[in-house]
Amino acid sequence: MAVVFAWRGTQEAAWYSTNGSTIGKVYQRGVTTPPTITATGATGVFGGSYLAMSNGSLESAVLWPGVTNTPDSGQIAILMRIIPRWTGTPPSQDLCVMGFGSQAGNEAAIINLLMLSTGAFRMRYAGGDGSTTSNSTSTVATYTSYVSGTPLDIMMSWDGTTSANAVVWSVNGTLVGTSTAPNAWWTGLKQLRTSISIGIGTTSAVSTYDLNELVIFDNNQTAIYTPRTAFWSISAFDGSVYTDPGITHVQTGTTYTFAGVLETGTFGGGTNIDPGVNNVLSGVAYEIAGTPLTGNYVSPVIGTVQTGVLYGVSGTSLTGTYTGSDRWSDPGIANVRLGTSYEANSTTNNRTGTLIVPNPATVLSGVGTDNTVGTFVVPTSSQNASAVWEELLVSHTTVNTFGWFVKRLLTVAKFLGLK
Repeated sequence: MAVVFAWRGTQEAAWYSTNGSTIGKVYQRGVTTPPTITATGATGVFGGSYLAMSNGSLESAVLWPGVTNTPDSGQIAILMRIIPRWTGTPPSQDLCVMGFGSQAGNEAAIINLLMLSTGAFRMRYAGGDGSTTSNSTSTVATYTSYVSGTPLDIMMSWDGTTSANAVVWSVNGTLVGTSTAPNAWWTGLKQLRTSISIGIGTTSAVSTYDLNELVIFDNNQTAIYTPRTAFWSISAFDGSVYTDPGITHVQTGTTYTFAGVLETGTFGGGTNIDPGVNNVLSGVAYEIAGTPLTGNYVSPVIGTVQTGVLYGVSGTSLTGTYTGSDRWSDPGIANVRLGTSYEANSTTNNRTGTLIVPNPATVLSGVGTDNTVGTFVVPTSSQNASAVWEELLVSHTTVNTFGWFVKRLLTVAKFLGLK
């Protein structure tokens, strides 16, 4: 579903236009004041306003630029939301025209949608030769249940062929009939469809309806749909709004046309510094001074980056999880000196040793202890005897020891005069 042009009754300018100015030109034959946007009697009207085209006696119309605002895909659909100013069977009048007529009376690439006084819809189409103008045949698309002042949708959808009943007509999303196109769609003639006009065409009849919305598609639409409650959903677009980027911002050698002047870009890429393929992720292609390059840097995975270390790859923040546990083992706190803190599968100290290491002076000489050997030497028996028998009596002061007893005994003997 591709919209090529859209207009809403909230403004004279087009709502969606890809070709030039979006401004609509309103026209009313015989008077100086053309139709205007109004909100009077806008019950059920989308946007709360519409273009007042009905006046009862004067031919009224509104026109916008054609060309790229018209399709050239081989298919077309036209949706109009009108406000009839009659009830029942309509008067004969034009609905929508795309194209132009020459002074010789020939018509080129025209599609003219008409409403007949019988209530039938008809498509009048001129082939690409500019002279073969025919009406659609087998017209069985008819609608007469109009109510004055009540808005309604009229849609014509055509696949661009002359197949029987290929032109499909609907009112408010309900099929009202089909017709057969007189000629197949002529593609490649978009430049001949210079205008889009509503209310004026080959009949020169007075318009008896007001216009609330117009949408043109470049494909064959499904004309059967749930009645709408709002404008066709499409964002506003004005193809006439653009600015010249300037040749210094266009790649060197690239030509373009702005305001009818052919320009050639001079931008050579500006000042840049090659980060080096070793600093660009593997497989990422880039270009420096016209030379294509491909990065070969392979980012580490989190399992190979130290746990807790933050780093980034392609704008994503990552945290390393590698603990180095494949390169060490926990000796166990019973094998670590008492009070010594250390790390085991952690980024902080989480273990404390309980091993008590004896002082070398209390360990037998030559026996290993800590990072050295013991220095304690056991005295010989003679050294022990000497230490006992040659100990001064004055040193024996501890009560009830053998030395204390001997010392006391000798003191008594001396007192008694024993020799």
